Amino acid sequence: MSQIALRNSILSSLLLVLLPGLTLGQARHMLSGIVRGADGTALPGATVAVPTLGLGTATVADGTYQLSLPAGPQRVVVSFVGYTTQTADIKLTRNQHYNFTLAASQSELGEVIVQGQQSLKDKLTSTQMGVEHLSIREVKLLPALFGEVDILKTLQL
Repeated sequence: MSQIALRNSILSSLLLVLLPGLTLGQARHMLSGIVRGADGTALPGATVAVPTLGLGTATVADGTYQLSLPAGPQRVVVSFVGYTTQTADIKLTRNQHYNFTLAASQSELGEVIVQGQQSLKDKLTSTQMGVEHLSIREVKLLPALFGEVDILKTLQL
């Protein structure tokens, strides 16, 4: 057996032995649950994210969510417009169900001022809509239907 073939068989054997160990270290678990408001209503469209992993999802119509995450400690951030953001540190060792209840936010918008200006040039000063000029020569070049030129149809096109 040549050295290259022997080396390839040894590398293949090592790969087959070590590969299952690598996949075990990356076990994933499902984190699921419901996001509700303080009054118990489901919050569809709430964001459930794990910023450190760059993963996230949005809740569906009944407020439920599902995220597939690697095993281990995860910081989950839940937010929804009009509610305070909630953060939870969860240690995933198996598939887990975790519900979030968000409190309504009491923050309000400040004063909004809308301003506009219009110069006199922008105002309508005449009622003329549009003018088309056709010379006799241009009219003679128009296609005729049954021997007559329909000028109004030409202007509409």
